[in-house]
Amino acid sequence: KGNFIFEWQENNFHSESIAFLVPDTRIFLFMNMLNGVVAAATARGYTTTFSFLGANDVEEQQNFTKLQNGGVAGVVIFPRSNSDYDPCIWNLFETGYPFVLVDRYYPDLPCPFVGIDNIDATYEAVTYMIRRGFHSIGFATSADLNTTTIRDRFTGYQKALADHNISYQPSWLIKSEIKSSSPISDELEEERVINEYFVQL
Repeated sequence: KGNFIFEWQENNFHSESIAFLVPDTRIFLFMNMLNGVVAAATARGYTTTFSFLGANDVEEQQNFTKLQNGGVAGVVIFPRSNSDYDPCIWNLFETGYPFVLVDRYYPDLPCPFVGIDNIDATYEAVTYMIRRGFHSIGFATSADLNTTTIRDRFTGYQKALADHNISYQPSWLIKSEIKSSSPISDELEEERVINEYFVQL
């Protein structure tokens, strides 16, 4: 619900290849997106490259430079977590190189972006729980609030509580650091953290 995309701007780059860049090795997180990117690109006569952004700004800039020098027409970027600014992506914008961000965005960067309305989606989810009779509702996350998707969800969560006269409690914020590359391991880690949280209540 609430998917949207900013208008793509015309550019002077001509190639038959695009790249999909993701921040880390948790491939399972990005497979559905990759399937969509490949399907859309193939339908328009493009090939698709899948790669990683890099562990830091230096590696990220090196990867962008390689792609540009290799004749890639543009890139689809899933930005790194816990950041609301990326100098390499700003540089792409300033040079006019075609790219689009998915899932996460940068508040001050007026670039193409595809995502959902995380504020409204979380607001609706929390409101549904309140209407079902729940009033002590936690917010669980594995990323910091610097990540725009998480910050928007947290905003929607707090707004729903406030609109229903429920006072937010800082102890309701559940933070989990997930580092594994397996969806099963991630689910087990999330379950462990949440169980520990409830034991503390």
